[in-house]
Amino acid sequence: LSIDQHKAVAKRIEDITTVQSNIDLLIPYAQGMAYAWIKTAETFVADLIQTASAHDVNLTTDNQLTATEFRTAEQNLMDEDYDLDGMHDRGELWLYGSPAIKQYLKGLGVFTDYDKTGLPGVGATGRFSQAYGTPVVASSDWDSAGTTGEEAASLFSRNSVLFANQQNMQVEHTRATPAGFLADIVIVSGIYGAGLAYPAADATGPIVNFNNP
Repeated sequence: LSIDQHKAVAKRIEDITTVQSNIDLLIPYAQGMAYAWIKTAETFVADLIQTASAHDVNLTTDNQLTATEFRTAEQNLMDEDYDLDGMHDRGELWLYGSPAIKQYLKGLGVFTDYDKTGLPGVGATGRFSQAYGTPVVASSDWDSAGTTGEEAASLFSRNSVLFANQQNMQVEHTRATPAGFLADIVIVSGIYGAGLAYPAADATGPIVNFNNP
């Protein structure tokens, strides 16, 4: 695992003394900077996951992951002796996909109807969070455009990716006058790295990518 990635996020704050003394002002700045940093790391990890190729499932229709295709992906992992029930119990198995994929799954009764899932109906709550017991997360790092061969979703074990980041982020502060405007510049930076736990083409790797046709 190589720790060879770096991300810095900067914010210009007009009155840093006021912001630091008021938690309601501080939180939006902190959340915005944290999200920008984490999103960059997520994109890096997503790109790694999408390089896995041993268990690819080709979708029949762009951005439409059917229940049958989902079960095919599950079987691909079980054929490699992965215990899906145990993975569910340990919170290891996840489905990340494009917003289009999640919206399509939300419309499939096998995943959303109360009489099939025992969960409150999506039509009443608007919430859809799992399919066959696997957490479902939408991310713009997966293809929604329907580009041929691009990954629209990935079913994977969290143990399939190794990730490490700097424990204490570096925070710098400087007083500057960009474009003649007096302000405080706060910069948060850190290093990180990630890698697949198995070679991308290794059939024992617990990753299944769903590709748009």
